[in-house]
This record gives sequence, structure tokens and C-alpha cells, in this order.
Amino acid sequence: MIELRDNGPLAAAIREAANRSQVRSIYLPLLRGITPDALAAFDPVTQTLVTGQRETTTVPVQALFLLNSAFVGKQSLALAEMLLAESKVSNVERIRKAHVRVLGRAPAPPEIARARAFLGNYAKSFEPQPKSATVHQTESLAVPDPDADDMDRTEYAPTEPSVQPDDPRTAAWMALVQALFASAEFRFVR
Repeated sequence: MIELRDNGPLAAAIREAANRSQVRSIYLPLLRGITPDALAAFDPVTQTLVTGQRETTTVPVQALFLLNSAFVGKQSLALAEMLLAESKVSNVERIRKAHVRVLGRAPAPPEIARARAFLGNYAKSFEPQPKSATVHQTESLAVPDPDADDMDRTEYAPTEPSVQPDDPRTAAWMALVQALFASAEFRFVR
């Protein structure tokens, strides 16, 4: 076990690498007091406690993370661009591929019809946002903890950049993929 400063350069580098990761992982480096942004909404085990099993919780924050997080937006955009990169494939086949990749099953005919209608309506109503917009910015003030050791634990204000597709078609596919990610079927393993 290595003792690292919670806000030192090594801890910041590990956290940034975990937040940039494009793959799912069973194992992540966990630093005491620092939780990767992508896991914060999902009640991870406190690293300072010995825990045999994590409590199972489902709270609105988890669903909101899947709908609003820049991490999920980036993943949705990447899958949407991959689906659109195949030019000789029909939208029905793209919908099937999206369902298989995200949910592990083929869509039912009513799901295909809803997805096709969604894609058409979304693309028509799409209005691009300015590239400089941010999803949210939090301010935090360092409050000295009388029980803490002498390590500097000053917080910083993270900024999460907006994820914006280049055109209405890509935006529609990104929204469809993100809706699949936010579905209860994706969140719960049966």
C-alpha cells in the first residue's frame, strides 16, 4: 500500500486517467478520499472501511448521471459515430447493432419503429449548442477538518465540458444510444 496525498500531482494524474478511460473496468486504482467521477453516483465502497459486500442502491442520481454525464455523452457519441461510419448499412440495421452492443439483444419490431421515429424527429429539431458550453461547474471551499492529519486537502472546482456532435444526424444517433445507456435494462443485470 502506498500513501499518496489526496490532492497531489500523482493522485490527480491517476484520477484524470480513470476519468478519460474509454473502457469498462472491474479494477480501478482507488485512492482514499478520491472516487472517480464515473463511479461517484453509484455508491462505491468507502476505501477506508473493510466491507464484505456493497449496499445495493438505486437512486435518481444514478439515472441522471447516465443522462447528463459528459463521460456517458462521450461514450454515446463514440458509438453513434461508429454506427454511422458504415455507409452501406440501413438505419434498421444500425438500430439492431446499437441494441446488441448496449443491451445484448436484438430489438423487437415496435422498438425499431419507435427508434426510427425518434431519430427522424430528433434530427429535425436539433439545434447545436455553443462548443464552449459546460455541463456544470462546482465550487468547493476547503474547510479545515480538526480531526484530519496535516496533509493539504484543498479541493478544486472541476469543469465538465459539453459533448456536442457535429450534425443533426449524429446528434440523433447519439441521443438514441444515450437513451439505451440510461434504460433500466442497461443498468440492471438479470
